[in-house]
Amino acid sequence: MRRAAIIAALAAPAGLSGRIDTALAQSDQSTATQSANEAASRDFVLACAPCHGQAGKGDGPVASELKVAPPDLTGIATRAGGQFPADKVYARIEGLAMPDAHGTSEMPIWGAVFLFEELGGSVLTKDAKKATDETRQRLQNLVDYLRSIQD
Repeated sequence: MRRAAIIAALAAPAGLSGRIDTALAQSDQSTATQSANEAASRDFVLACAPCHGQAGKGDGPVASELKVAPPDLTGIATRAGGQFPADKVYARIEGLAMPDAHGTSEMPIWGAVFLFEELGGSVLTKDAKKATDETRQRLQNLVDYLRSIQD
């Protein structure tokens, strides 16, 4: 941030401040997006790849042990008629989209797992609120990652 302030101060007399501020904001946004993508990729490798495979094709090392074969995650949009159903994917990963009539799922409830990780054992309300926000962002990042691997 200090570097950005120095650059902005030097550019102000030349009338470049607005353009530099815009460029810095875009750079910060790009860095944040890249960081979110990297975090989602790590979550995918740790949480999804054991069943769905590294490329999301449903061929992970645990897949053969499951009662129901994990789906190919690269075909979500195709199976949904060409549109990626982000809200449904989010709800499925979160673990709250399982109708009672369908019984239990072999897929873990990742929303609860991520929330537990983010909470870190705290019982404070402020920590729970922060952990909830961070969990929602992790789930959204994972949805965005899945959107990025569609065939």
